[in-house]
Amino acid sequence: MSVLRALMALLLALLVTLCGREAQADRPRVDSNGAHPRFLYPGFEGSLSSINWQDLGHDLALLHPLLVQGATHLREGSSSDRAPALEPLQRSVRQHVNRMASQPALSGTGPHGVFMHPAILVNAIHFTLDECRKPLTAEQAEELFYLGSQFVAREQLRVEGARAEPLALARLLVEMRLRGEMLGWARATLTPKQQSLLQPTATRDLVGWSYFSAASVLSSHARPVAYAGSSELLDVLVRWHAARFGFGKSELPIVRVHLKKFVDGLPAEPALQKRGVICESFAVKMAEATAQLRRTLLAEKSFTWAQRDRMLREKNFCVPVRIAAPLR
Repeated sequence: MSVLRALMALLLALLVTLCGREAQADRPRVDSNGAHPRFLYPGFEGSLSSINWQDLGHDLALLHPLLVQGATHLREGSSSDRAPALEPLQRSVRQHVNRMASQPALSGTGPHGVFMHPAILVNAIHFTLDECRKPLTAEQAEELFYLGSQFVAREQLRVEGARAEPLALARLLVEMRLRGEMLGWARATLTPKQQSLLQPTATRDLVGWSYFSAASVLSSHARPVAYAGSSELLDVLVRWHAARFGFGKSELPIVRVHLKKFVDGLPAEPALQKRGVICESFAVKMAEATAQLRRTLLAEKSFTWAQRDRMLREKNFCVPVRIAAPLR
């Protein structure tokens, strides 16, 4: 009987172990090797293992005080020169992101779009906070893991649905909104201190000063155009459209009419843009307004197939920046 009880105890122990492993299969992994990703999702194992995550988190953590310093100078109107150490760190981060972007499993427009991919974002949050000595709690890690799972699935649906949207800028806006929704939920799992480490107050609403910003997806496509008055802005935009889409003398009068309505309906610019920096909130509004403008232009029957094709494929958009003196 003692042998039978021993066998039963052994079988029970094995059963408990197997059940425990099964229960842990869909939970965030705990790995002592910081080079490996903290959160893994089916289909992304190879892509997420293509970089050293601890190194990426280390670089992002070192960038934090430098970005705060530079953004603070911009807001105060003092020197906007970036710290000498900033460029090497940003170059290192770009190398990590570009390495992941080369993986076919990861979707996203440009390096920022790939960095904001759900499977990458949750890992970047974990390793950045870990290097900043404000690590996730076990509960936060579990919440982020499941949040990543939900948005990995939604990202796949976005990619599939993008085939039905012919306008490239509209697809980019959909991508940005999904990234923003996930980032909002991710922030809700963090403490105020952790949130400020990912996106300090000084860097908020500034294009190019934060990696943890959904609007960064738009940043490489925003084209600032300087102007002093609305008539000058109209002329600048007409020239930009003529050069970009190949509009000639026969099409420009039609384009000018639509651009006049576009300029008249522009939202007020933030005061901060007068210091030579583009604000994210304004850039998003301009991207949305430009997408609507292109839909209106595409409804016209006077343009050639080549001109229409260029408008459909164009992701870049203009962001007006008002200056004090007329352009020469």
